[in-house]
This record gives sequence, C-alpha cells and structure tokens, in this order.
Amino acid sequence: MKIVVAGLVAALVLAAPQASAKEPLVPKRLLGIVGGATGARLAKLDARTLRPISRMVDAGTGVSYVARSPGRGALVAFTGGRRGELLRFLDLDRMRWTGDMSVSGSVSAAIWRLADRLVVVTAGRASAVVIMDPAARRIRARRNLGGTVVATNVGADRLVAVVAPFDRIGEAWLVVVDERGRVRTVELPNVRAGTEVVSTDPYVGRYERPAVAVDSRGERAVVLTARGTAVEVDLASLATRSHTLALSRADKGGAGSDRSALWISPNTIAVTGSDVSEDGGETRWTPAGLKLVNVSDWSIRILETATVQMTYAWGTLLAHGGVWDAQTRRSVYPGVAGYGTDGALRFRLFEGETIGPAAIVGWHAYFTDDNATRFTIVDTNTGAVVATAETAVPTFPLRLWLS
Repeated sequence: MKIVVAGLVAALVLAAPQASAKEPLVPKRLLGIVGGATGARLAKLDARTLRPISRMVDAGTGVSYVARSPGRGALVAFTGGRRGELLRFLDLDRMRWTGDMSVSGSVSAAIWRLADRLVVVTAGRASAVVIMDPAARRIRARRNLGGTVVATNVGADRLVAVVAPFDRIGEAWLVVVDERGRVRTVELPNVRAGTEVVSTDPYVGRYERPAVAVDSRGERAVVLTARGTAVEVDLASLATRSHTLALSRADKGGAGSDRSALWISPNTIAVTGSDVSEDGGETRWTPAGLKLVNVSDWSIRILETATVQMTYAWGTLLAHGGVWDAQTRRSVYPGVAGYGTDGALRFRLFEGETIGPAAIVGWHAYFTDDNATRFTIVDTNTGAVVATAETAVPTFPLRLWLS
C-alpha cells in the first residue's frame, strides 16, 4: 500500500510542542472531514475505525481547522470560502454552524485563550492581525502588518510572525501578538525574507522563507534562515541577539529556501526544510535534512539528511517528506523516523514511501493511502501499529481531540 499525506484538507494547527502527560494519550473520538457524492461534511469520528458517530454538517469549501474556544469549549473556528477568507464557527455539542465572519485574508495562525478574543494573523497581501469577538460576531480591531507573513508560531500566550516586504526579498521583522491582541514589532538583523520576480520571460522567481520557533513559556523566539543566521528575541523586552550556525546551504544559483522550526525541549530547536536551485535549466530540490540546534551553545546535531518536513507529537519528533531528484529523475522518499527530544532514534516506518501524518491526535498518528480510505494508526511513542481502518469514502481526520 502506498502511503501519502492527505493533502486535500490543510489543517491549520499550531505546531507547538504539547505539554507532557502522565497517562497514555489515547483518543476515543476526534473530528474529521468525510467526503461523499454530495460534498464534504464534518463529523465526530470513532478514533480507531474513523466511522462517523455524530450528526454530519456540510463543510463547505476551503475548510481548515483554526482554533478551539478556551477550556476545551464547544465552539470551534474553521476557515471557509474559496480563498480561506472566512472564519466559520461550529458548535461541537449540536454539530451546527453558528455563523461566520470575513477576515479579508487567509488565516495563517491563531490564538484563542480568552473567550471574547480570538486573535488571528492573516497572510498574503492582506496580512494583518485581526481581533474578533466570536460570540458577538464582530471584529474588535484590525492592524495591517505592512508586509507579507512568511512564518508563524505560537508559545503559551504569544503568537509570533515573521513579516517580509511585499514583492521583494528584503529585511524582515518580527511581529509579537499577545492573547489580547496587543501588537509589538522588532527588526530582525541580517534576516532577509520574501518573494521576488527575477525574470518574466521566461518566468524566474526567488524566495526566502525563514523559520521561527517559540519556547513553551512564550518567553523567547528564535528566527532561523537557510544561510545560517539565528536571531534570538526576548519576547518581553524585544531585545535581539544574533548567532551564526552551520545551517547554510550551498548557493548554486539558488531559487529559494524554505525552513520550519519547532522548539521541542528547553534547550533544543528542531529545524528542517528544503532548497531549490537552477542548474543548466534544471530545477533541483535539496532536502535540508533534520537538525537539532542547542540554544545553550548554538551547536548543531544532524539527525537526518533527506528530511523536508517534521511533526511534533507529545515528546516524539517525526521526520518525513520527500523531494524530486532531477539527476536520477525520481522522487526520494525517506519514510518516517521517530526521535525523542534528546535526538535518540525510536523507530523507522514506511521506508521508501512519501508520507507524513494526516493528523496527530494524542499519541496516535494517522497515515493514509492515495484515496484517503485506508489508514494505518501508529503509536508515536513506540512506533507500533495500533490499528488499521478502512472507510467507505475519503476521510480526513483533524488534529482535534474530543475525548
């Protein structure tokens, strides 16, 4: 069976490390999107069989999970609309939509820690911080960011975003937003980001997308570039310190770089991504691999060389993703590797397959086939297959644990 990412539904889940748990985090129910002849529908699913166990509600277009109301509340926010420009609110108890709001841009990240304040950051040319009252269905405030958002992350009660100039690669800045929607900004020395057109005929573009990681307390952020610059930001004072890391790529007519980062333990940030270069008219994709950055001395530890994506799951770092090899004219699929936060390898699965978890709920990761109808459910702590499931129609579990 060929395993792939369920890419039809982009779940906008904030990829911050979860708190440790004393008991096994085994889900019984979760929320998911169920396909069918009449369109996609949202439903509560049995966590082992992925069969609907609730009333189903029409999902509409462009649906992606954004955030849940505080205290595991009954209200859940999703994006909607053709461009993700709407926020729709679902009542989990009644499984009914309660209303929607326009945010004039696709939602990149959100923080919802106060019942009357859902704070979102939108991307694209309408990049802004939008503060809304979900119960009253009104926008409290909107602040345009004056650039385009290229990376986001969340730690505790703070949301951070790296913002680049419009239509060019230039000096980037960090936007820091708290749970009430208060916005502060700081320049990022030696961090360049953005997208620009080099030629229109033929079309040639370049892009630089650095990563940002936030510690679990929301006290520090670190922005990391493909060229090896790391800028540490104190999120209380906005003081910055720059460091040089051995993360840089070989620049062979580089067309672009993309990085992602997760702060997985008090002194450790995981970094991965990919680079694109043009060589004799041939486009080459190069994995950045998976590296651990020790923020106490800024040393680097290489765990994987073929990784382009990662997911954090309750103490386990999953390395996955594949790229096209122009020389061999084939895709390179490293499978999935599970590492502890200390960098120790726990397991390897699905070698030779291009995969990533369609969703992680508690300790369980859901991997699916091309049609999103056959699933392998893996315990991310041990790598053991705990169950398999088959569904009659394409099904997309979301990272929303109900019980």
